Amino acid sequence: MKEEDISSSLESAGVFPGDTLMIHGDAIVAAQLVESPKEERLKVLFDEIMRYLGPRGTLVVPAFSYSFTRGETFDVLNSPSIVGTFSEQFRLIYPNKRSKHPIFSVTAIGLYEKEFVNSCVTDCFGEHTCFQLVHKLGGKLMNLGCDLMLTYTHYCEQMFGVSYRYFKNFNGSVIDLGGEYQLTTQYFVGNRDISYSLNLGRLKKTLLSKEELRIVPFGRVAAYSVSAEDYFNTCFELLLKDEMSLIEEGVK
Repeated sequence: MKEEDISSSLESAGVFPGDTLMIHGDAIVAAQLVESPKEERLKVLFDEIMRYLGPRGTLVVPAFSYSFTRGETFDVLNSPSIVGTFSEQFRLIYPNKRSKHPIFSVTAIGLYEKEFVNSCVTDCFGEHTCFQLVHKLGGKLMNLGCDLMLTYTHYCEQMFGVSYRYFKNFNGSVIDLGGEYQLTTQYFVGNRDISYSLNLGRLKKTLLSKEELRIVPFGRVAAYSVSAEDYFNTCFELLLKDEMSLIEEGVK
């Protein structure tokens, strides 16, 4: 895969200049950029995506740490992302572009980076969080080099008010440039009495049938892309028919 192939792959995926794009990615994608030195390939990939999105575009990548759920202090600059090399390298390349959420932080660059960096920290998936911001900005969601599995789904569940999840508060310390402070955030956690883990098979099938989900080649791997609005509406459509339609309990 060559650098110039990235923009054509994004266009095929329905992503266009000026878009707000949230990517859950696998570092294997960058390994295809064989004309670049190994240690630079992820940065080349990120740079090319931003070059394509242009000055009015925004790239958002999860930097989740789950610090509070483990009773740890969340250090905005130093707590590593635990959701893969793709995510962690993006955080390290843009260290001052990370939001301050102690569980579901994101790193964002581009036109709306400040809005994401300053998004809500007292709730994980609700009003004014990074997930609602993607929705309100008419953004796109992408799984790059991995199958459809989006944390944004939990935002849809919370907005719907599914009965198999409930609010649980987590308290702890956050370290930022301004020093250390205490924070409480609410997390819409799953009821352990049922199989609440996501199973998006039914959602994927429905999105494909409505031609709202695109699956396109990105070199030798696949890119899954869908608008945040279409994803949200289809989640609601399925939840109205069967509240368990997005989780393992519904498959059972």
